[in-house]
Amino acid sequence: MSVFNTCPFEHLSVLLQKELGYVPTDEEINSVFAEAYIKRERIIAREGDANGERLKLYYLASLIAEKIIEKKAQKKHSGTKARSTKSVSIIIAGNSALVKVVCV
Repeated sequence: MSVFNTCPFEHLSVLLQKELGYVPTDEEINSVFAEAYIKRERIIAREGDANGERLKLYYLASLIAEKIIEKKAQKKHSGTKARSTKSVSIIIAGNSALVKVVCV
């Protein structure tokens, strides 16, 4: 079933075309829609809706586009060994922060 059949997002493909430079297929959208929607809900729960801006379709479209790009990159580099993050340290001093990431 297509996202277009289940959601009233007739302008979604136009917004995605602006973000991606092409109109993604329904399959591309459907494969990442839930992830993008959940990410948006987590951002809103953590940081608020930015006076309603994060509730707008363009914001969801940008998250969908981000997920489509991530998925394509993962497919492209699926043959390479990914490094996993072992630990992350964040030291905050005044207005600056030092982030140390140790990878294995």
